[in-house]
Amino acid sequence: MAFNEDGFAPSSATSSPAPILWRYNAGADTRATVEEADYFSFAEVWQKAETGDVITVIASDATVMYNMTVTDNVATGSVSISTGTEIQ
Repeated sequence: MAFNEDGFAPSSATSSPAPILWRYNAGADTRATVEEADYFSFAEVWQKAETGDVITVIASDATVMYNMTVTDNVATGSVSISTGTEIQ
């Protein structure tokens, strides 16, 4: 499957200089699918998120937290995520 903007939202205040905690409901997508390169590389993400933000992903087979690295350049906007830590 693919990223669905409807499942992506902040879980903490976005007006603070502190990193933002995001949440994403991946629906039927698995942890492995979410961890594929460029899964989050959509304008909906890289125009809102910043490097150092944290995202909690609820995948079909796990709930995982990731650190985000964001390049917010219109030509090359991309988002990568760290190796996740599964939440038990």
